[in-house]
Amino acid sequence: MGNSLSVVLDNYIGSAPIPCHLQLGASTSIDLSKSREKDDVGVVKETLKVLYTIDRETCVVGLIRLDVDQHDKAKRVEFDLSDCISRNSCRYSMVITETNYIRIWRSYSPPPFTRFIKETRSFDASGGVIDTVVHLYGNGSTWGLLITVESKKKGMGDEAEVVTVAHYLVNGSGTSFDRSTGTDIGLSMVAKLGVSNGKIYTTLEGPVQHPVSALIYLFGEVNKTGIWKPTMCPHCDHRGRGNVFWQSDSEDSDSVSIPLPRATPKTARGVSNGGRFQGNGNGNIFENNVMYFRKR
Repeated sequence: MGNSLSVVLDNYIGSAPIPCHLQLGASTSIDLSKSREKDDVGVVKETLKVLYTIDRETCVVGLIRLDVDQHDKAKRVEFDLSDCISRNSCRYSMVITETNYIRIWRSYSPPPFTRFIKETRSFDASGGVIDTVVHLYGNGSTWGLLITVESKKKGMGDEAEVVTVAHYLVNGSGTSFDRSTGTDIGLSMVAKLGVSNGKIYTTLEGPVQHPVSALIYLFGEVNKTGIWKPTMCPHCDHRGRGNVFWQSDSEDSDSVSIPLPRATPKTARGVSNGGRFQGNGNGNIFENNVMYFRKR
């Protein structure tokens, strides 16, 4: 597993070492941590955790890789979510099959504030099957969206060639939420899994900060369509097109985005707005914030 994770935050754009503490203003922070264990028979387990702390409440996103080989690939990967803010937890387990594909199992601890769970099947241009499960949950001013996308060959059944797991977290004041309190913040993590030579390879994108209004729009589009793609977030769509400015939810229309140099934890400054993206981000969300797990 790599020794750093590229992040795109309002006050930090660049490669953050692990472990690392990133402070986003007085009431919001992100902690990155990593562990590597080996059992008595030599099976390696690697865990990467991203801990969000917002107004003293926490949400943990964990990526666990089991039976990691010398080429840094795994036979099994687990995506864990423990969201104390909205009382939601789940685990997705992805394993390699005998036919060299991925099978996913979903395990939920039923949250009391689920707004919808939708399962949708669509088809790509070559006739491949795309199964999408979207789960929106919310509690007061805090909402989360959990997504899995399985890309399959036609008629493949439960076996997928590629699996994408995405998680968005929004805490908003001055929005259309049930209750308007707390800090304005929008964050996301995306894990992508594929298969190579009988093992699962993984990339992890994020943490990425978004304006609250952009994620609320994304949530609404996912609710209407039952499908997901990153560009459904206007903030990400603008960045992908090279338009890096997205107005903060708390700023006037004549605000100006000021590019920032690549930061380190020592030079990162505090966040004073609701999530304006600053800096050029290299113009592409999938190039500037991807963590590749490579051989040491």
